[in-house]
Amino acid sequence: MIGTIRKHSRWLWFIIIGAMIVGLIAVFQPGARFSGTSNRSGNFGSIDGESISRDELFEAQREVSLRYFLTYGTWPDRDTKRTSFDLQRETYQWLFLARKLREYDIQVDSASVARAADDILRGVGRGNPVPLDAFVQQALMPRASVEDFERFLRHDLGLQQLMSVVALGGGLATVDEAQYLYERDHQKFSTEAVFFSASNYLAAVPAASPAAVTQFYTNEMSAYHVPERVQVSYVAFDITNSLAHAEAQLTNLTALVEQKFRQLGTNYVRFGKTPDEVRARVRSELIREQALIDEQKKADEFANELFAMDPVQAGNLSALARTNGLTAGITRPFDEENGPAEFDGGPDFAKQAFELTADKPFPDQTIVGENAVYLIALERRIPDEILPLDQIRDRVTADYRLRQAVLLARSAGEDFVRAAAGGLAQGRRFAGICADSRVTPVVLPPFSLSTRDLPGVMDETTLGQFRQIAFTTPLGRVSDFNPTHDGGMLVYVQSQLPLDEAQMKAEMPAFINTLRRTRAQEAFNQWFGKEGAVSLRDTPLMAQRKASGATGGEAQP
Repeated sequence: MIGTIRKHSRWLWFIIIGAMIVGLIAVFQPGARFSGTSNRSGNFGSIDGESISRDELFEAQREVSLRYFLTYGTWPDRDTKRTSFDLQRETYQWLFLARKLREYDIQVDSASVARAADDILRGVGRGNPVPLDAFVQQALMPRASVEDFERFLRHDLGLQQLMSVVALGGGLATVDEAQYLYERDHQKFSTEAVFFSASNYLAAVPAASPAAVTQFYTNEMSAYHVPERVQVSYVAFDITNSLAHAEAQLTNLTALVEQKFRQLGTNYVRFGKTPDEVRARVRSELIREQALIDEQKKADEFANELFAMDPVQAGNLSALARTNGLTAGITRPFDEENGPAEFDGGPDFAKQAFELTADKPFPDQTIVGENAVYLIALERRIPDEILPLDQIRDRVTADYRLRQAVLLARSAGEDFVRAAAGGLAQGRRFAGICADSRVTPVVLPPFSLSTRDLPGVMDETTLGQFRQIAFTTPLGRVSDFNPTHDGGMLVYVQSQLPLDEAQMKAEMPAFINTLRRTRAQEAFNQWFGKEGAVSLRDTPLMAQRKASGATGGEAQP
């Protein structure tokens, strides 16, 4: 098989970009380490009574790490907080599935593996061929080898076959059933909504007394808690410095754009209104990605100088910046959840900043953001606190008045619901009832359960809440009053519109296919949960879950 991949190396191994660019840059940094399961006793449990060897366990670890890398563009020990990834859980579940491939005698030929590798890397490649050995050294090692990559692909393809076997029958759906579900999801209704917003009632709120504001502050003190914050100095290597040079480097840019555009197929409409608009966007992204690589090289050279300075102190960053003709800035205080307000430092910026200490004022590596690569140094930490009332009295007073306005809005909404329900019961028109109550209804576009966007609603409430209200209200009736963060709302369901038979006929084949795929996936997930819970019962994974009070096998492959 390795020979098969090597034979295809001319077209197979491309420099990974796009969603992977941040991950690859991170991999090349010093200090990257593989975080995995360790067990000094060498007892890794068993699956269906067959013990798990050390080699088998760590091979599975490398495979799930590769899977994570191909999905998120970084290795799982770097940002698992973002994805809720658990290496131990994923490893044992992957082992269970690999064992099932052997049990069902599912084998994947080498040619299919080579084609799968081609598809994966063509989807994220820039078309610049590189030797296989270079790809292994730069992108995989030391996390995984080419043998791990091959084995991962073979297992991944096998799992697709396994799904079709164990879910056989689970994906069945009759034409009549599909038509019923299509009609349910696409049946449109004509509705009107009335929103009661606090902003319309602020003028009616009386002046707040000092005692009322103080009491409000005491009751809502947690709302004025400020978490721990940090300030960092930073040097940014912005991609705007390299855009022209990056474009000049991409001598085959037009061909790359066409290649990317063809890969999008009919999905191009998700990225622009016209093919030319999408091509322009693809072209811009390719140039930006190359510019980011160029700035990363500059940042690495600067980092090498910075990390070599002795003694190690935060002020070295700004001092070295001046020496190199660069500008060092200082962020405003920011917390770990939100990061700096001045720029988008990427998902790793705040995490890296909060790991800094006086003894370790710099992170081990550069930080890749949306538009730049950053070197940072700790300036100061600010402990969490509850802001004192005297410092934020105006803010607390405004919050108090807004709360009172919300209460007034909700009271008015409740009154209108009673008036509307009574008026409709007497045969009156909804428009006349609204006019008498001096409220303005919002006439909404027809919508169904499958509607994903509804202008006139999204700014006031969530589409999910609105659908829940509308589809539980009888035709010709008005809903109950439903509180929102800003006041509240109600819905008048005027009528049910005729179904578009021609549209249903045209869309039914695709709808049936999607329904069957969904049911097959659900059937496989049920099998996986049931079988996995039994097969993995004698592993550290299940012991850990029992200790935490969890039961069953909830994770999906």
